[in-house]
Parts: sequence; C-alpha cells; structure tokens
Amino acid sequence: MSRASVLGLSVVVSFMFACGDDTTSADSGPLDGAVHDGSLDASTSPHGVVGSTCVEDADCLAGLSCYTGPDGARAWPGGYCTRDCSSALDCPGSSTCGIAYIDVDGTTRNLCQATCTREAGTRGGCREGYECGWQGFCTIGCSSDDECHTDDTWPGPPRYEPSARCELSSSRCLHGTHPEAQDGDACVSNTDCRGPAGRCLLNVCVSTQCDLGGELSCADTQQCVGIAAGFDSWSTFCATTCRVGVDGLDGTAPDDRCPPGFMCAPPESDPSGRATEPFCTFRVVGVGTSATATVGSHCTTEADCPLALGYSWCIDSTCLAQFCAAPSLAGQDVCGPGATCFAPAGDRARLGWQSEQLALGLCVRDCSADASVCVAPTSCTDSTYCFSGTP
Repeated sequence: MSRASVLGLSVVVSFMFACGDDTTSADSGPLDGAVHDGSLDASTSPHGVVGSTCVEDADCLAGLSCYTGPDGARAWPGGYCTRDCSSALDCPGSSTCGIAYIDVDGTTRNLCQATCTREAGTRGGCREGYECGWQGFCTIGCSSDDECHTDDTWPGPPRYEPSARCELSSSRCLHGTHPEAQDGDACVSNTDCRGPAGRCLLNVCVSTQCDLGGELSCADTQQCVGIAAGFDSWSTFCATTCRVGVDGLDGTAPDDRCPPGFMCAPPESDPSGRATEPFCTFRVVGVGTSATATVGSHCTTEADCPLALGYSWCIDSTCLAQFCAAPSLAGQDVCGPGATCFAPAGDRARLGWQSEQLALGLCVRDCSADASVCVAPTSCTDSTYCFSGTP
C-alpha cells in the first residue's frame, strides 16, 4: 500500500493543533435519495451512490463527486463516488465519514465511504480492489500482487518486496513471511516478520489485522488495538500491555517492555475502542528529557520538553503534553507546574478521531494570571491558556 498513508501520533497531534475550525463545509448537508444497502459489487450496486464506480462527477448522485485518489499515490480503481465530510452526519445512508488520505506532513482528507462488514478472507461487500478497513468502511485495497510489492516499512524509503501478496478474496495485502519471527523481534523489512500479516514498523515486528482473529490473534500479553491510519492494511496491531507511571515513562526510566520508538499509552487512546489496559504504541518522535522545561517552554525537538510520562510534544516550537484528561491517568501529574489541561467537548469533537484524541486532554501553559508567560507563536487564548491558532 502507499506509504503516504502512514500516520504517527505526532501527525495526529500536529493536525489537531493546527485545525481549530470544526465548521462543516457549505456543501455538507444530507443527500436526498443517496441510500444503498451496503452491497458494492459492481453488478448490483446502485449507480452513483457512495462507493460506486465513476469517471467524472456526473456519474455520481447530486452532491457527490468522483474521487480518484490523492496526488502522488496509487489511484483508487474505477473511481469512488463520495464527498468531503467532518462527521458521519454529513454522509448518506450506508456510508460514514472516514479518513481517505494522510501524508507524513499531516495532510489529511476525510471522505464519505461506504460501510461494510469486516471478516477474514472477504471484502465484506466492497468492490474488487477495495478492502473493508478496520473502521468498517470500503477503502482502497489491492487487486494484484504487484500492488503489494512496495514495502512501506516506515520510517525509511520504500523498498521492493517481491514476497508480498494480495489476498484477492479480501483485497488485503499480506506481508510477513518469516515462519519463526515473533512480535518485538528486530527487523529491517516486512519479510523479517511472521506471516501472513506481520509488519516491520520502527524496526520492530508487530502483528497486524488482529481484529480478524484466527491465526492473526494476539498473544496473552498483548491486546488488539487500533492505530489511526488511513487505508493501509496495518490499521490494527497486537500491542504489548504496559503500566503507565509504574514501569512506563514515569519521569525516571522508559518502560522496558515498550521497544524504542514506542510509548505506553492509556487505553482510552485506542481509536478502535478495544484496549482495556495501557499498551505500547508507536511514537515517531523523541521523548522529552529536560529536567527544567515545563509545558509552554520553547523547544526545537521533543528532547527539549519535560518527560511527563513520555507524552510531551514539541508543536509550533512549544512544549505540550497529551492525555491529561484520560480517566486512567487521573492520579498522574501529566501536565506539571504552570500548566492546565485543555479538553474540548460538544461541537469541538465533531472532527472524528482527531478530536476524540484531543478530547483526552492537551496540556497547555496557564496564562490566566499572567499573559506574558506565553511563548511565541502562542498567545493567551480566552485569557486562560497559551495556544497557537484557534483551539
């Protein structure tokens, strides 16, 4: 699949922090008559509904347009009737609002996508070339082994992976081939990891597509959790269970059970809602190590920020921290001195998974007593907290 769809948590936070406007576009009202039964086989799908084939906008029902894929990435086969959205309320029946594209620079686009039934070995009602993604909607898949031969191991340049194959019955790419590999083993490419769904991420093997069960099920010390990605096939993975603040990143030492490049995240941060305990998930930026920095301090990289359970981020040259409103972290001082926890509610959560993560809390500098504590480019928003843009 295209490595352009890769997403790390830094992209999640960067996107959330940059997009304060959660208003719906002018053309996002409901679509009259654009309702289908969820079956998207080319021979039976009603013409022009969300998920059906198209060449031009006129091939789609009124209010929909023909999407053919993001620039620079593999085209969506046969076109895809859809529309931009910011929540499921913007989409007609038998479709929902989902991420269609995420780039490593944070570029993202949400589109209405046809709902489907996720099952092992099947497309769940999606057209050929489309797979039923972990979030239950039809998104780009594969229709030949050639489309799976680019190893999108990330970070790092894409590699040619001739052993990858397309499971035609589900339009999912299958990668890992090493018969004895285990999750947590060091790897250079996907072929170093266990088949059929092992992936090499941050140079560590992880099992993916675990929500399908069977041979993809996780070990007893793991949980099957989601990662907020677009249309790639590793959107669920087996994550090692950890203990935040005990043997997690508690301000003194990293969690020995989380590999380098991973962090111990609270269960509420799992976008799939499966996690019941904290788990090791991907962290594509460094960990804060400063003993003197606080939330709101100027930074160049995460190393300039406080350790704060490993949840510090350097966004717009300012130290922030996430997850301060997560119920499971209620006894932890995630924000530290001089900071307050910003957790939007109501309409501010309309942006889907991005705002669901933000609703778990973002530590920002408290400027209620002194606006001058804000470091540029932040300013004292609502005379309460330092923020860049409109939160």
